[in-house]
Amino acid sequence: MASSVDEHSDPRFRAYLFDLLNPLQAGGFSAPKAPQTSPNERSVSTASPFEALEVQKQSGTLTQGSGIPAPLAPEVSLSVTNETFAILERLHKAGIIDLGQTLVQTNEKLIAWTYEDLQRDMIAVQKLRPTKIDGRESTVGCRLRYLRYLEQHPAAPVQLRPPNERSWLDHVAYRLQDEGASGSALNHYRKALKSLNAYLGLHWPSLNKRFEEVGAHWSLPPDDLVPRFWGEAVHPDKPNNRYLNETLRHVFHWGFWGGTRPPSELSALNLSDVNFRERTVTVTEPKKGGRKRDLVDVEPFVVTASNGKSLWHYATYVRPNVARPDSVALFLDENGDRWHPNKLGNALSEAGKAIWPDFIPYTMRRWCATKRLIDSGFNVYHVADWLGDTVATVEKHYLAKAEAKAGMKGQFHARRRRLAHG
Repeated sequence: MASSVDEHSDPRFRAYLFDLLNPLQAGGFSAPKAPQTSPNERSVSTASPFEALEVQKQSGTLTQGSGIPAPLAPEVSLSVTNETFAILERLHKAGIIDLGQTLVQTNEKLIAWTYEDLQRDMIAVQKLRPTKIDGRESTVGCRLRYLRYLEQHPAAPVQLRPPNERSWLDHVAYRLQDEGASGSALNHYRKALKSLNAYLGLHWPSLNKRFEEVGAHWSLPPDDLVPRFWGEAVHPDKPNNRYLNETLRHVFHWGFWGGTRPPSELSALNLSDVNFRERTVTVTEPKKGGRKRDLVDVEPFVVTASNGKSLWHYATYVRPNVARPDSVALFLDENGDRWHPNKLGNALSEAGKAIWPDFIPYTMRRWCATKRLIDSGFNVYHVADWLGDTVATVEKHYLAKAEAKAGMKGQFHARRRRLAHG
């Protein structure tokens, strides 16, 4: 049989076809067992002869190979994803395989669920904490915020309608490789997805195992090297673009001293968020549901200095070169638009590695945290407010590094124990 299917001439499709059909060889099935099908998958029954199947491209057509005739394979029940099912449908229409009667199991709830319904389930069925305790956000509120962040992630969004486990695994790989996310952070998102799975009646095996929450293993650049980031950095793709180079240097300066989460909070900064007279900066936190925090009494050399790499210097002498009347973001790309978080993060990463090979954008926040802990006499409450983190997070992730850097390892906790026991 032959069928003209120009869309199937794509070599990527033919490669996918080979990977798809290879495990479905008739000889690979000893018995027609039917694996369980999760609600977000499709169940396909087929009795096609796969052993002699050969895909050829002949003058824009695909034909079935004429090798040794294979006996009909036993009827097999397959559990496939929506993407694979679409591929099988294309093969069926092309006359390459015969799907026979196809049973498609659908669950409208997988697509039509709402955060309001999920919130009610987490409170009434999963018995999670619905209200704030000691000023901390509720467990329900945190998990809803984590899910929204996963669904709206600018670089590696997780498909939640219907939920797709592969997109979660891709997200984890991106967060670990490109953002240097900790096991502790990923466990928060894992728990949020488990709540969603429980509500929808799904089971993702990848959510069963916790990510290892190890102590801080990152390193910091030497203090005498840090000024080079805002003094020598160049854009990785356009090293001769003076505007982009100056912008990145100002972003580095603010990132190291301001400690705002890169790249999301850097990209979200607006010019109106900076009060030069009061030396305050209002930071929007996309990872925290868009809440805001105020950095007060910021050092003059960071905000208002007329020279150097202060925010005022950038707003006065650099930003106007590309700003349009409708530009509201503080840091602008070469077109006068707000930097996309992903593009800003990549530019910072590549430019930073040219100065210090171990640099990732989060290096700036970590350096700021340890620097401000030391300068404040290890005032964890002040640093937690500055970073928009909890005291527990500051103590867990930054305190040991700051103590080691200051040459007073373990003294902070020893002092707190003495105070606690009078």
